[in-house]
Amino acid sequence: MVVDDRGAWLNAVGEQHAEQHRCRHAAGDSEQQGGDQISGFYRVVRTLRPEDASWVALAELALILGGRVPAGTNDSRRATNDSAHGDFGPYYPGGTGCRMETVKLRPELIGQHPEGISAAALAAAFPGEDVHTCLSGLVRAERVTRQRRAVYILAGPAEANTAARGVKPVTVRSTLTTFGMVVQSFVDQGMLPRNVIALVERPADAITDEAADTAKSWTVHEVEAFRESVRDERLFACWLLSCYGLRRSEVLGLRWSQLDDDALRVRRGRVAVGTETEEGRPKSRRSRRDLPPPPELAEALRALKKRQKAEALALGVAWSDDRLIAVHEDSTPVRHEWYSDEFQRLRERAGLRRIHLKGLRNTSVSLMLTSGIPVHVVAAWHGHDPAVSLSIYSDAQPDDLRAAAASLFG
Repeated sequence: MVVDDRGAWLNAVGEQHAEQHRCRHAAGDSEQQGGDQISGFYRVVRTLRPEDASWVALAELALILGGRVPAGTNDSRRATNDSAHGDFGPYYPGGTGCRMETVKLRPELIGQHPEGISAAALAAAFPGEDVHTCLSGLVRAERVTRQRRAVYILAGPAEANTAARGVKPVTVRSTLTTFGMVVQSFVDQGMLPRNVIALVERPADAITDEAADTAKSWTVHEVEAFRESVRDERLFACWLLSCYGLRRSEVLGLRWSQLDDDALRVRRGRVAVGTETEEGRPKSRRSRRDLPPPPELAEALRALKKRQKAEALALGVAWSDDRLIAVHEDSTPVRHEWYSDEFQRLRERAGLRRIHLKGLRNTSVSLMLTSGIPVHVVAAWHGHDPAVSLSIYSDAQPDDLRAAAASLFG
């Protein structure tokens, strides 16, 4: 879907749906119901850029779900009921989310005061208008600069940054896929006429000849070097779990009660949700699995448990096998961001190529496949579908490619 004039299109959609909204409200549909349906929409829109997808399809969805459109491109935090009247000017991609900006408060007005103009002066000039929200939008768009507290000037050419910002295409695709499933459920229930998310174009990954700064996985020599470098770390057992391919949520969600001499039972996952953490079932049905720990891993876990018991005794904390394995010396759970950051610190100390923490999982899958382990066994160990092992996690190293070429003609 291609739209040359977003403002005109939104006005047309507004006229098309205005009567629908009035009929729904007249029939007793509350405004809150529409707000509940669209509550997650604005959070999704904030992750997208105009060039990433067809914004008009998302705007149409907002109109259908209650006569609302997102206020601003990257920082949608408010909704307006003016959509029924066709006033969409400030809400097309690239706007600041302020109606007054399109009518009165242009950056050029602030530019008339090179020494700066105060927010109070602007508020006095436009009584009854939300000047502060408009100024915040202009600052976010890097069209004006706050010179000092409550004083604003026009941003100079050196300060303006017109480069496209947003998230990676893979994030956009996964967000649209998930959101499309939610919208489809409303279609199946008859609450929406169609799934407009299906009309949104999925952005492709950029093709570049430059080498990536972050590798996808390590070679066997690199992962062995990492294991040796962290052998004296207090959480050596946790780093081993990551090297053996467990997800971060699984490592941080394991409890001592799930471990015995025969198996490590993966039953729970602990994920970060904003500043909080939530513990629940693992990622999928395949993620629930019993893994026989290798001798090295079993020994490291026994040593960590012994150490944690001594730490709990010193702190006067009662011991329970139901406690998490990944905890600090003071018995507080290890947070997700700390675990990832600590991995990068340890990797850098060991002088190894940069990979993400999940690159250890990629490494585990790739090394098992290279060793000739059947793909269904590799997938069972890592808790996912065999196709995922081959298409997502596996990574061919240069030595693998050289060996393949050498074996072609004997």
